[in-house]
Amino acid sequence: MLGLNSFSDGRNVVIASRATDFERQLTERGYIPHGVDLSELLLGGGGVKCCTLELRR
Repeated sequence: MLGLNSFSDGRNVVIASRATDFERQLTERGYIPHGVDLSELLLGGGGVKCCTLELRR
């Protein structure tokens, strides 16, 4: 299983809604996938990680 453009908090995983096979694999392994419609963002080459802001302390 390889998911390059996703975001996870360790249990929940945000992925593109069209990644149905990846969603199935995540579910089988005990994760909770959350598909998000990124159709417009994907047109410009973006993905889930492009919608995140990493905060560090």
